[in-house]
Amino acid sequence: MSTARNRRRVEKRLSRKRIEHALAHRSCGGCTECCTALGVTELGKPQWQPCPHATPDGCAIYADRPASCRQYNCTWRAGFAYTKERPDEVGIVVDVGVPNADVGVTSMLVWRATQAGAAERSAGLRQQLAAKGILCILIAQDGLRIITGPPDVIAKVQTCNEVSKP
Repeated sequence: MSTARNRRRVEKRLSRKRIEHALAHRSCGGCTECCTALGVTELGKPQWQPCPHATPDGCAIYADRPASCRQYNCTWRAGFAYTKERPDEVGIVVDVGVPNADVGVTSMLVWRATQAGAAERSAGLRQQLAAKGILCILIAQDGLRIITGPPDVIAKVQTCNEVSKP
């Protein structure tokens, strides 16, 4: 077995342990930002609509929540968020996007702005991530979309979006 393969296995194991540690030490608490920003098919709840099960203390049906809620992985809880504040404190829910090697996207974060001013407050951080080659797509409730990232990748993403429009 190659040294590179062993190194990747060790890195993967360490990453998994880091995530498990973060999840064990970071609870949602009263944060329900994802309950508003994300759609829940099983409940017929569209995105940007408050979930009827969200309470000031968190999710009222957390133990029996739908599969789409269970499958959602909060980057803050997993320790991958780029801020120490919970999503309800900064007004942004961050998801890991699906990379698309065809357009040069290898690292992508989807930011959902849930509070007024969150797009502006996060601009500097999104620019820092762009400098590291990470594409950030910010989506706001009012339809605002801001793409931040390496210029060549942004151009390819925008070209793909233009081609895919009817």
